[in-house]
Amino acid sequence: GLNTIRAAAQSGWGPRHKVSFTRDIFRACLGSDHDLRGRSLVRYLLQTRDRSEVADLARITFAAARRGDNAARQIILDAAVRLAETVRDAVAQLKVGNRACALIGTGGIIANSNLYWRHFCRRVLSFAPKFRPIRSDLPPAVGVTLMPMRDMPDLDYEAARATLIESTRAMLKARACRGR
Repeated sequence: GLNTIRAAAQSGWGPRHKVSFTRDIFRACLGSDHDLRGRSLVRYLLQTRDRSEVADLARITFAAARRGDNAARQIILDAAVRLAETVRDAVAQLKVGNRACALIGTGGIIANSNLYWRHFCRRVLSFAPKFRPIRSDLPPAVGVTLMPMRDMPDLDYEAARATLIESTRAMLKARACRGR
């Protein structure tokens, strides 16, 4: 989202900076596209913003990339590289590069961008070739909840896991039906 705002703010600098999503970003951030000067976006960013509000702007990037906007595609690819480099650091620290591990992807950008997910997986598999990429449609909180459950005494982990996943999917489906 932040890189999308930057690109939109720079769009007026000249032809080589032009992006197709400038109006969409101005509408999303400022409620209007009447003042397409980058200073308006700078003022927007200087206000305290919730990370999720800025991250949600990635949806505009995804749509622009699907329409063929090269700047949007590059923003997505760069984000995938940055996360893959973070994974590289974690893999090196944990010394698991040669282990068969699940690489579970979840969250908005992974769920909504095939371009991002494919590029991210390619990068990670280049330094951790035994990792198995799994793209989850469940919220990250489910995985965080499941991890400690494995070690709980007297808990049928598989039954608890199935119940948690089933109830989460039912809740997400109900929320989608209500239009949230």
